[in-house]
Amino acid sequence: MSLYIPGQAGGFVHQGAIDIDRKLRDGDGIMWTGDPRLELRIGTLEETRGKRKTGRVARRYEVWRNMEDGREERIGHWTMAELNMILHDVAIMKAGGEGRIDNVSSRIDYANAKIEKDKADEYKDAMGPMLDHAARLNAERSDGRTSHYGVGKTLKDAEPCQ
Repeated sequence: MSLYIPGQAGGFVHQGAIDIDRKLRDGDGIMWTGDPRLELRIGTLEETRGKRKTGRVARRYEVWRNMEDGREERIGHWTMAELNMILHDVAIMKAGGEGRIDNVSSRIDYANAKIEKDKADEYKDAMGPMLDHAARLNAERSDGRTSHYGVGKTLKDAEPCQ
């Protein structure tokens, strides 16, 4: 009995991954509507030294998409133990959907920008009232409504020191 069998869209998949392979294309009826251009494959990582390959290091699951222009693009990869996370992660990525971010560095930049925006909003919420109060105090002082020269006196009305 073979451990790896041909997938529906080509390539080879683990026998336990047939259901995930089908759900990637047809949808799971819950959160993923499916994409007929997706394909689950087994990827092999190999160690190389210089130009010489020294042997297989690890296997992993890879989700590939046949793009509209004819090229194939790897959407993501998972370790063999992360089989149950594939459908969830692809649904989050919305592979093939509008607004999809193509490369890894753009995804990282987008995630970092979102974290920075969330932290800035959190800072504004926490410090906003205090900064607003400080700005009002500064405005009052510079407008001369309240000064240390006496109640009701302004900087203009102050008597010179003798």
